[in-house]
Amino acid sequence: MADATPPCLIERRPAFTKTGRPSGRPRVTSLPKLPSFTPRSDWQGVSMADEGSALHRFATGELAWSSGVIVFIDVMESVRLTARDGGLFITRWIEQRQAIEDLFARGDGRVIRSTGDGIIGQFSEPRAAIASLFEAMALVERSNTDLAGPLPIAIRVGMARGEFLTDRQDIYGQAVNLAARLSGLGMPSAIIVPEDLRADLVDGVDAEIEDLGACFLKHLEAPIRAYALRPVGKRRLPVMPARKDAQLVPTIAVVPLVPIQGGPARDLLGDIIADELISALSGSPYLNVISRLSASVARQRGLPPGLAAEALQADYIVSGTYSALQNRVRATLELTERKTGLVRLEQRFAMPAEALITAEFHGFDGFIAGLLRAVLRNEVQRVRRQTLPSLESHSLLLGAVSLMHRAGRQDFPYAAEILSTLMERHPREALPCAWLACWYTIKVQKGLSEDPSAEGNEASALARRAMDLDPDNPLALAVAGLIETNFARRFDDAESLLDRASDLNPNETYALLHKAALLQFTDRGAEAYPIARRAMTLSPFDPHRYYFEAIAASSAFSAGDYELALAHADEAIRANRLYPSGSRVRTAALWHLGRKGEALKTAETLREIEPNLTVARWLAKSPAAGFDVGSRMAAGLRAAGIPEN
Repeated sequence: MADATPPCLIERRPAFTKTGRPSGRPRVTSLPKLPSFTPRSDWQGVSMADEGSALHRFATGELAWSSGVIVFIDVMESVRLTARDGGLFITRWIEQRQAIEDLFARGDGRVIRSTGDGIIGQFSEPRAAIASLFEAMALVERSNTDLAGPLPIAIRVGMARGEFLTDRQDIYGQAVNLAARLSGLGMPSAIIVPEDLRADLVDGVDAEIEDLGACFLKHLEAPIRAYALRPVGKRRLPVMPARKDAQLVPTIAVVPLVPIQGGPARDLLGDIIADELISALSGSPYLNVISRLSASVARQRGLPPGLAAEALQADYIVSGTYSALQNRVRATLELTERKTGLVRLEQRFAMPAEALITAEFHGFDGFIAGLLRAVLRNEVQRVRRQTLPSLESHSLLLGAVSLMHRAGRQDFPYAAEILSTLMERHPREALPCAWLACWYTIKVQKGLSEDPSAEGNEASALARRAMDLDPDNPLALAVAGLIETNFARRFDDAESLLDRASDLNPNETYALLHKAALLQFTDRGAEAYPIARRAMTLSPFDPHRYYFEAIAASSAFSAGDYELALAHADEAIRANRLYPSGSRVRTAALWHLGRKGEALKTAETLREIEPNLTVARWLAKSPAAGFDVGSRMAAGLRAAGIPEN
């Protein structure tokens, strides 16, 4: 059947006037062999009443123009199959052909011609055709496995797009001819398409696409660039090297929102909302965020969240819908986890459309904060539920980081165990070493260490190891700067490390925070406070916000702005009442403001949080000892009732 279609290269349809005459000579290169439809220089003698004439057939609708995607299915080696299996092959193919016709009907397509060992079908767009054809191939493969005796049936498929002519019996046109020739390349279980159709497809989403290069086809002078399409997952993909550290934090994709079915769509509104979310999430150190250009593919293909996450290789995906009516936008956002398919967060919004494009817009702040909390909470639950060897590395890292910032004392040691497991699993990665070094500094700051000096040395060794593994890792440099500040008290070295971290990544929030801490310890609070504020701006929804607020409070106290210090201390306490730094700053700030009664009451709460606190112990472990800020803090604590020794 592959050679049965007559060549016909029609560039465009002729335009006819109301009298039935052509408005101009049609540009026809060649035509199907229809005697009554032969090109002429003068159509005056052709009457619409002449039965059998091309003009009459156009007028009556018997011969009509159409456009779309043509698919050409041909059974490979049908002559051999007929000779070998005779009626059995024919019976099997008739059953399969009927099933394929049913598939086309369900997939927004139709069969135009079905004779012998082939099928010609039409679809309005290529992705619907590809889905139906892949299903047809799977149907044929299942039929082969069900019958072990007969020779297997294999189909080859060509696909092309363009205009064509149809009558009651057949189809004519360049697209038909090209689809037939492409199928003749003879690749079983693959769809062969030309370059213009391949341009509309995404490799790994619509199909696995193989470039066949320039192919010479029968009866065509110039070669055609052809591509073979196979179902996603059918081709063995090469193992790509993972991006450095990418496996240690989860990946999230934000898919542009789609308009609710039946409601009016606003151009680019879904993309604008996605851009807002991506911009906010990109400042988080706990996530890799996929670009919107890549994530847009999922929306264009209409993939559900689970398949979109699979295609983008994202651990989490944000998707949603919107409607716009009378200058009001209503949107629904969902956070879905790829592994389980569960929706971890859902939120609805209503706002004026103009608000989305203003610099002051913060309408999605609550969703971003809730998203980060949901991701961290989910990873912590996974760490607690499963054994460490069975967990993915990003789950271990986020679980450990979250646990080390929690108030419960039983969680804190487990964080170190998790990080040690990560170091064994990834001995050449800097992040686990850097976070374990950070764990030791937090342990000393929380007053949980029985030997601060020894654990300070352990933290220093881990920080050096992280920098040896990756000298340009901003987080490793930031942690090393913190350790130089808190334990070694080598402030110049600390500042050099922190400045290098910020040079490598100006948006590294921990480098900024630790630089602010260094400056406030050394009586440079006026410099420290703007840096602390910048860190808060870069990561406004950090789940460990209390840590940012505590450093901002200490910076304001160092600068002598006790009212501002009190405001930030209150925020730190509100976020984490059991973190002692906020209560220490609040106690001393209240005393220096002359609000002695409140200072005494806060000091009582502080002693409940940190029962072993004394002024001498605080000075012994604080880098601020020996500076004016340290003296003022000690004076406020002492006056509010914290014992000296």
